[in-house]
Amino acid sequence: MTEEVKTYDIVEPEFIKVKTPTPELTPQPTPEVQPEQEIPKRINFKSKEKKVDGFNVIPQKTSLNDLDMDSQQKNVFNFMNDHPFEDTPKAPEVDIEMVRNLGQATSKTKIDDNRWKVTYSNGAQYEGDIINDSGNQNYEQPITFGKFRFPNGDTYEGTIGMRAKGTYTHSNGVVYEGQFYQANKSGNGKETFPSGAEYIGKFKNNLYDGKGKMNFTNGDSYTGNFNEGKREHIGTYHFPSGEKVEGDWHNDMLHGHGEYNFSDGSKVRSAFESSQIKL
Repeated sequence: MTEEVKTYDIVEPEFIKVKTPTPELTPQPTPEVQPEQEIPKRINFKSKEKKVDGFNVIPQKTSLNDLDMDSQQKNVFNFMNDHPFEDTPKAPEVDIEMVRNLGQATSKTKIDDNRWKVTYSNGAQYEGDIINDSGNQNYEQPITFGKFRFPNGDTYEGTIGMRAKGTYTHSNGVVYEGQFYQANKSGNGKETFPSGAEYIGKFKNNLYDGKGKMNFTNGDSYTGNFNEGKREHIGTYHFPSGEKVEGDWHNDMLHGHGEYNFSDGSKVRSAFESSQIKL
């Protein structure tokens, strides 16, 4: 007897039957290889903060992106970049050799009682009083009054003597009014430049020396000490917007301790070197 063979229908599972279509992949462009760039170094200001006799020392950098400073320190940094200090103009010197060595009188014309017009061998011309007293060659006080026209175009009008007071006008337009000693600008005086800048204060041997004030053509001004024609020691630099800087100066630049006073009343103290914030 033959055994009956049973057959079974194989049912495919649903998860096999239903197939999710594979999405088409869009080809992506190959990214360009960028050259390696140096990562800028950042300075944590607070971690590098120093103190100099109680003054904050602000790092000297060319961009605020490299600094971690508070708002007041940023104000100083930006203000210094936008408002550089004006250089002190050089005071022209009196040509001492020309003034002292007039030479012999080549002509002499009397104007009235004691007033004469004299021409000297070096080309200078004098008009004024003449006192015939050979004993007063080194007289300390003014001995007469008159006006000189020098061969280089300079003029002087005032008292004549070792110690004198008058107005010296340089051929370039600079005018000095004040005291002289042995023909040099020495003592109290005022010097005005054709640009409108002016200095009022102490002079020594034709240079700003001692206490004085310099007014610049852009409205800035400096009041304080000078030495050999430049800002030196203690002084205050004023800006027309109301800000000012008080501090130590050397060779015409802010150098040492300083304090910025802003027009809103805020103040920032720092240390400086050659008019730059010192690290």
